[in-house]
Amino acid sequence: MSITTDAVDEFYANAVSSGIDMDDRLKNGVKLLVQLTEPKAIKALSLLLKKMESLEPLLKSLDSLPNTLAIIVDSFDDMYNE
Repeated sequence: MSITTDAVDEFYANAVSSGIDMDDRLKNGVKLLVQLTEPKAIKALSLLLKKMESLEPLLKSLDSLPNTLAIIVDSFDDMYNE
């Protein structure tokens, strides 16, 4: 048990010395945990996980969205400048 306590203390001290506000992060983590365990959130997350396979192609297509938008904007710029 003391080994675990020492490890946690060392982790906490290293985080604080790196400028990380561990108290703030822990408070925010608890708030997030409360939100994630609300029945509405669990229902929504469960539905999302069930739909993940069908959403995967859509999510992959979003990777090319910035390039596609750049091409569209360039085309409009070219048409406007003519």
